[in-house]
Amino acid sequence: MINTKFKVSNLDYKDINDFILKSKYSNYMQCPNWANYRKNKGYFEIAIYDSEKLIIYGVAYTLFKYGKKYLYFPRGPILDYTDENLIRIFVLEIKKYINNNDYDSVLIDPAITTNITGFKIKNSNIYSDQQYSSQNAIVRLEKYNDKELLNLFESKARCYIRKALASNIKIVISKDVFDLNYFIKLYNENAKVRNFPHKTMKELLNFININNVLFVYTKLNNTILNMSICIRHNDCLYYVFGANNKEKDLYHGSYLLHYKTMLYAINENIKCYDLGGVFCKIEDCNNKEFGLLRFKKMFCKTFTNYIGELEIE
Repeated sequence: MINTKFKVSNLDYKDINDFILKSKYSNYMQCPNWANYRKNKGYFEIAIYDSEKLIIYGVAYTLFKYGKKYLYFPRGPILDYTDENLIRIFVLEIKKYINNNDYDSVLIDPAITTNITGFKIKNSNIYSDQQYSSQNAIVRLEKYNDKELLNLFESKARCYIRKALASNIKIVISKDVFDLNYFIKLYNENAKVRNFPHKTMKELLNFININNVLFVYTKLNNTILNMSICIRHNDCLYYVFGANNKEKDLYHGSYLLHYKTMLYAINENIKCYDLGGVFCKIEDCNNKEFGLLRFKKMFCKTFTNYIGELEIE
């Protein structure tokens, strides 16, 4: 007999971290560290137990869209999506929660690639305007060594990497919090040009203090050309934030940065490198995101297709 308990407070983080570590459906946006980092944006956690056993965990926030109030789970929640009974439990429990907290509906965006045969779940009616991409550029690394890696990329990427190496660009891979100063300066210069929000030292210090963070940057003489902040979560290294010196693009340092990051991952026995979402189609050359798609395509010839947002009716 199922005896479920729904919790949003007084969570057992040893249970949660063990559960996340064992799940093949986990993602860095569905973990306590990410919930803590984003709590100022209203993110919170839910946990569902069967008796004393944790069976479902999720990080969610409130999304207002098209005049409705949604409970939204980015790349989650975490549960065994092959188990229809677990899906049914989640649906029943989350419906109780939203009914008691004045939500109109629930949107989930699990990191899965096959359709769910569950209960009262449908493709979201806002799928075409989803919060996160339904495709990610994920490079699978477990089958390759450092000598074979370069041959995975398109010829143009290989050419640019060799040019960057010939330019005596140095690569630095670090966990030193001092390197955050470099990143903030470069990121906020990009933000000014591209008209997106600046990041503060306080915000990013909170981020790196609660995550398994890696700084990667390219450097020519005393000038930083490109920089990224990555998170290691389970067997994947995620490219989360990036910034480039637009005046020094001719050195192709960004190609070298991703190449060296992947080499690092291979040497650390990390199975994949996630360059993030793809927000347009390959034939949509007039889309403002097309340039980023082409860049990611040079490293990752086949994108991972998630099922996209699903709405619980």
